[in-house]
Amino acid sequence: MNTMSAMNTKAAFKIEKIAGCALILLIALLACNAAAIKMLEAPYEALSMGAATPTDISVSQSDQPMDSDASGTGDAGSTSAPAAVLTSSATETTEADHPYKDNDSPYRIVVYLKSQSVIVYKTAADGGLGKIAKQFTCSSGISYSPTPPGEYLSGEKYRWRKLQGDVYGQFCTRIGGNYLFHSTPFLQQDPSTLKNDEYDKLGRAASMGCIRMCVRDCKWVYDNIPKKTPVSIVDEKGPYGFKPPKRKSDPVYNGWDPTDKWAGGNPYFDSNAAQQIRDSLTSAATTTTTAAPATSTAPEATATSQSAAAEGSAD
Repeated sequence: MNTMSAMNTKAAFKIEKIAGCALILLIALLACNAAAIKMLEAPYEALSMGAATPTDISVSQSDQPMDSDASGTGDAGSTSAPAAVLTSSATETTEADHPYKDNDSPYRIVVYLKSQSVIVYKTAADGGLGKIAKQFTCSSGISYSPTPPGEYLSGEKYRWRKLQGDVYGQFCTRIGGNYLFHSTPFLQQDPSTLKNDEYDKLGRAASMGCIRMCVRDCKWVYDNIPKKTPVSIVDEKGPYGFKPPKRKSDPVYNGWDPTDKWAGGNPYFDSNAAQQIRDSLTSAATTTTTAAPATSTAPEATATSQSAAAEGSAD
């Protein structure tokens, strides 16, 4: 009996020990889960120019993001690196010593990479983020050439800018280093040569590092954002931008940005221009059919030739 009692006592002790370990493990898992939930629930709007921000990544010419100026010449001269003002550290930057506190730009811009959005905030009284002024949908850098998170000050502006890949951007505003806000690519400095497939990618990563937007949105930045406006690029999810309109499938609209009301002859905004393009396509198709009936080209094929030629280029 004594032996049996001793065995039962040992078994009970082992069970108690296992239960204790399981309880400790359960408590640890619950603590980790609570911490994770707290991080996920942190309001993105709470990100202010006075709060701790992601590590700044300086950009040098040797980094050569493909959306930079390919010609090496132009009105930009030498490119400047992003403003190296904040780094991730244990010491939180306060409003009192924040380097952008006295910046007199009426706006603060945050690019949320995980939302593919550019959010323009009004500058708050304390120099941080105020109310949202504009919400744009964008395309940032693809996985093998990502847009670097960091703190920047906006710089030079260009009506047209040549980009790597022998393409052009409209209404460009320098973010910092070789990175720009600009339109989706055009084959020439001509608003009728839009790369249709690249416009259709707005809302997902597609560039080689720059921040692309439709013409309407990048023109707003070009017109309204003064030099040295603080721009934060964060690898976070934030407010989403308003979606740009989709392109129309009618060949008449091929090669045109559907938001570019400033381009003369844009069929999206000019019914006379649309009719002229339609007549031209019909005439071209008729001429082709008459000249070579065996290899006649339908209007759709003629209209999409520019798009097909663009497929081989990448900015």
